[in-house]
Amino acid sequence: MRKIVCYLSFVFVMTQIGQAKTVDDLRLLTKSFGQQHRFRVITNGNNKIKYIHGLLSEPNYQDVYSIQNFLKEYKTAFGIRSLEEELVLERKFLSPSGQSHFTFNQQYKGLPVLYRDLKIHTNRHGQISSISNQFADNIILDITPSISIQTALATVKPLVSN
Repeated sequence: MRKIVCYLSFVFVMTQIGQAKTVDDLRLLTKSFGQQHRFRVITNGNNKIKYIHGLLSEPNYQDVYSIQNFLKEYKTAFGIRSLEEELVLERKFLSPSGQSHFTFNQQYKGLPVLYRDLKIHTNRHGQISSISNQFADNIILDITPSISIQTALATVKPLVSN
């Protein structure tokens, strides 16, 4: 039992170190684009990035493929385990000023997680300039239905007109 606890503690510490390095990498990346661009980051209690501001990429990150590649590289900093399983592109918007805005919704086992999204914004040069992350952390739910379809329909039909 003691070996398991020690091993889990080691994994936890190494995970935290890896996440801190990723935030530091983003900070260094911002500085490499010039001192005039301020870097800000807000993390949650699990050290996952909730909001980050600064120049976070080179120019021309205005397409979904480039944005997804950026997220793959830094996914642990945002608490994302798998882009393919957890992210669904909801909206891409190009503003009149040339800024791009991407909204990805969170999903869990193929089901949408309501009001949980990740938004990425670029400047007019296509450099990622801010990311807000509202993902729910560590979802562990049994999504197996506990009642049959027939029971569900019989329950809601009287409550719905037409």
